Amino acid sequence: MGGYKKTVFFYSSPFWLDALPSYFIAVTSGGSKEESVDHHFGVVENYAAMKGVSAIGVVCVGKAAFSASRIEEDRWKEETQAKLERLFVATGCSQPVPQPVRVEVTNWEEDDLFFGAYSSFDSRCADPEQVIADLAQPVGPLHFAGEAYSLLYQGSLHGAVENAREVAERVAASLRTCDEA
Repeated sequence: MGGYKKTVFFYSSPFWLDALPSYFIAVTSGGSKEESVDHHFGVVENYAAMKGVSAIGVVCVGKAAFSASRIEEDRWKEETQAKLERLFVATGCSQPVPQPVRVEVTNWEEDDLFFGAYSSFDSRCADPEQVIADLAQPVGPLHFAGEAYSLLYQGSLHGAVENAREVAERVAASLRTCDEA
């Protein structure tokens, strides 16, 4: 089972730069990439660019989500807000970072309705590529697609879309082969 935790900070208005992309990886300045990536941050989502909503989302998957899940929720919100403040200062935001008007935390690992979602391999998985290949095998005419079958973008919408295109191309090719026979 993969871990997934999303925290969305809603603000009265955007305070960040207009040029901030819709999605980006949170990397702080200094040190090597491995040392400077906060192990709880994965992707930061700019909801103003995506949906016109004054909000910033922080997404953690896999081991980072499991680690983040062990932090008490109020402490998680405070620490994540402080990390966002440092991040926005580093991106050149000249305005002080306000306190959010509300914060929503989704933790699918702990939600009784989901018991985990979004696929990601445990670090102990010896051969994720083979696991994906085995799981993706069609059963008769039934083909499987989704984020779980994406090796590079597992646990993401991008992985679901990319894999769906690949599977659709394979299905279309097999249908053309049937028509030609």
